[in-house]
Amino acid sequence: MTKLDVIQGTRIFQGLSTEQLHKLDSISREETYAAGQYIFREGDQARSLYIIEEGKVILEMRIAPLPKHRLSPQATVDALIKGDIVGWSALVEPHIFTFSAQAVDKCKLVALDGTELLKFMDADPVMGYEIMRRLSEVIASRLTHTRQTLISERGLALLSQAYP
Repeated sequence: MTKLDVIQGTRIFQGLSTEQLHKLDSISREETYAAGQYIFREGDQARSLYIIEEGKVILEMRIAPLPKHRLSPQATVDALIKGDIVGWSALVEPHIFTFSAQAVDKCKLVALDGTELLKFMDADPVMGYEIMRRLSEVIASRLTHTRQTLISERGLALLSQAYP
């Protein structure tokens, strides 16, 4: 599968013209990560938007009282698979990753340069609108999933306190 095939098959880029897809392909590269390797860490500068071509990626967040400390405990908040995007912070200010992303197994990703993608979106507002509209759906879905995860964990803790 080519980078262009991966880009074209990704939900946030569906419906774009062949010319627009080729522009995206021109700012993309393939990256491979070994099992356990971090793609990026929470708090890092977000420079790329990633599409998972192969493998599974987990999203983690720090949960310690000192969230900026690198050795803080991590909580897994989501698991992503082929076709999912990760690193949307590259398109949203302040361009800082809000989660860490770690490869569960060997992963192959297509990385799009966030700065160049934003330039394309500014130059073609229709394309920019379509990408951001679909991206907002991804963000909303992830927020809902994270909220449900936190509620279920918090709910279990409260129930264990109420019924010791």
